[in-house]
Amino acid sequence: RSLLYTIKFEVCMVEVTLSVEGGGVYIVGQTVCCSLLIHNNSDSSDRLAWATGQISGHLSVDERHVKIARENDDGIVNTSALTKHLSNDCFFSSDPEILFCDLVLPPHSHKELKFSGVVPTHSPPLT
Repeated sequence: RSLLYTIKFEVCMVEVTLSVEGGGVYIVGQTVCCSLLIHNNSDSSDRLAWATGQISGHLSVDERHVKIARENDDGIVNTSALTKHLSNDCFFSSDPEILFCDLVLPPHSHKELKFSGVVPTHSPPLT
C-alpha cells in the first residue's frame, strides 16, 4: 500500500499526524484505513480531551475526459449519475468514530490510533 495523504499540525507542544493509506481511489465495499499519530514534544505530560475520526468521500471529475451535463439556455438539464455529484462535491460522510477520551501523554511519548471505514455500496468511487 502506498501512502496517499499526510496532514501534520502542532498545537502547543503536541504534534498530530494523520495518514490515509491506499492508492487514491476507493470503490464500493473497499476499506479506507487511516492512522493518527499523536506525539507529545514537551518535557511535561499533556492531556487531550478527545478525538474523533470520520471518513468523507469527494468526487473529482476531470472534465477533459468526462462531460458533465450543464443547464442550457432553455433551462433543460441532461441528467446522469455525475450531474448529482459535480466535481469536488462531498457525497459521503461516515459517522464520527470516537478514537479516545481523556488521553494523557507522558513527556516525549506518542500514541498511534488506527481507524477505518468501508465505502458504502450506494457510493460512486471515492477519491
